[in-house]
Amino acid sequence: ISEFQPNPPGGDPPMMDIELSGGSPGEDFNGCIWSIEGDVVTNPSLKAGTVERRTIVTGTFDANGLLVVTIPDLENPSFTIVLSDPSCPAVGFNVIDDGPFGGEIYDAIGVPDSSADRAGNLLAIRTALGNPPGTDF
Repeated sequence: ISEFQPNPPGGDPPMMDIELSGGSPGEDFNGCIWSIEGDVVTNPSLKAGTVERRTIVTGTFDANGLLVVTIPDLENPSFTIVLSDPSCPAVGFNVIDDGPFGGEIYDAIGVPDSSADRAGNLLAIRTALGNPPGTDF
């Protein structure tokens, strides 16, 4: 994941673009982008570590090794956005409580909206994901 806007100014748009990098020019890509709740919340179905959204993405890297994919807008932070192979977990799966995700994670970025979320939940999510290489929290 080379570029995205986690909380653009103004109202939330229905869709958002995410730029991926690292592919060879002309290389096809098939993967999944998913987001994990990172806020401290009281609703058990939305607690930290819960997969909230997932979208299968496909495309071809351009001459510069970039691919822009469009997905439904993510919630506002705190969350972790994950790029993985297409076997991403189902919405509702909790990466902290339900065990490890069985697929391959290519990249992940934790986006906190408070220091408490960063220090607690986002680092717990990173650990539950197995501290994937190239991640940024």
